[in-house]
Amino acid sequence: METSTTKAPLPPDRTAWWERRKACFPEARAILLPLLHDIQDHRGLVDGEAMQWAADFVGISPVEVYGVLTFYWMYDLEPRAKRRIAVCRNISCDLMGARRIVEALEDELGLECDRGGDGDWSLRTVECMGACTAAPMMDVNGRYFEELTPEKAREIVRAIREGREEVPEGPAEFAPVPANLARSWTEEPRKEEA
Repeated sequence: METSTTKAPLPPDRTAWWERRKACFPEARAILLPLLHDIQDHRGLVDGEAMQWAADFVGISPVEVYGVLTFYWMYDLEPRAKRRIAVCRNISCDLMGARRIVEALEDELGLECDRGGDGDWSLRTVECMGACTAAPMMDVNGRYFEELTPEKAREIVRAIREGREEVPEGPAEFAPVPANLARSWTEEPRKEEA
């Protein structure tokens, strides 16, 4: 079912799957976060067109979707680099030297933080990543590196470049239905109680 004049960012069978999931909740907006993850896994980003479609699909404004996309650090509004580094800048990491980590990584990568990337690497700062006891820390493609020093951060980048350190690859192809969603939602929409 097409809910917008904007072309769906997912294949028709996947869009139909989400249409069925949407019917399982009292409010369609409840599926927004996993829907955005699915769009991103499929397209590599959530651009303006996908944002508009998602807003129409769940019945909210595009600015509400934009607010979600910019609040949560795991969403990309621009094409993903092959290796994405996110450095936590929240209070624990900041007090333990996150700024020095960012400076070392900018120098090592030849990139400016929070300014996109070069296709191979990107570097950005994000809010709390939930590893405060091991501050400062960074995430590279979903793998945490903790208790960093500027030199340790540089060494991690060098090791990844040389293949001595492995990090997950980004989605290479269309991701399967998230297992947690498939298990937790029924196939049939809820029936309104009489």
